[in-house]
Parts: sequence; C-alpha cells; structure tokens
Amino acid sequence: MGSSVVIAAALLVGSWFPIAGGTWTPEQGVTSQLQSTLQPYVVAHASAQHLVLQPWSSYSFQYQGRGSADGKFIFINAFCSSPDAYAAKQFLQVLDGGTCYFELKYNPKTKTFYDLGFNGVA
Repeated sequence: MGSSVVIAAALLVGSWFPIAGGTWTPEQGVTSQLQSTLQPYVVAHASAQHLVLQPWSSYSFQYQGRGSADGKFIFINAFCSSPDAYAAKQFLQVLDGGTCYFELKYNPKTKTFYDLGFNGVA
C-alpha cells in the first residue's frame, strides 16, 4: 500500500521528471536554478507571441542533460496533461495541443534558455 502512495505522489501535475539516457546528469543546483527561472521566461515569450498559457500549476516537466562537454544543455519538455508512469521514463511527444505543450533548452553555463517552441493547434 505504501509504494502505491509514493508512485501516485510522484506523478502529480506540476512534477519534474528526469529522463534517463542523456549524455550527462544535471546536478540539483542546476535544476533548481532552471526551475526558478523557467516560468518568467516562458510567460514573457508567450505574451510576445500573443499566446495564452495554461495555468502554470497545470504543467509537468521532463528534462534530460544533453550535448557534449563543450556544449552541454538541458532539454525540457512541458505538458499539461496528467502524467502517468510513461512520463517518468520516456519523453511525451504530442504534435498539436497548443500552449499545453512546449519544449526548450537551457544552457547551464550561461544560465539562459533558448529554442522555445510551443505546439500548434490542429
């Protein structure tokens, strides 16, 4: 019974899921910095494009360290559908869905985001 409570708690909307298989593992300090600065960046860019975001608390995030030693970045995939066990292991890819889905990259060396892309609407 206790393990199903832990699993259910780990799959709440608003969670961050590290996805295995990247070229490096981001340290806690790097992911904390990323998480604290992500919302203002995404909100500003959505506003500049006249896009309306879902309530921020409805998003969940998957991330993975990618790149080589001289070009490390963290790939971030965001979605506002309810996460399931798959979301904790594999990237969720959706072709439409509007601002409910977006992805971007974070450079831990410069502490900057780039390549933000919102999904279209079919």
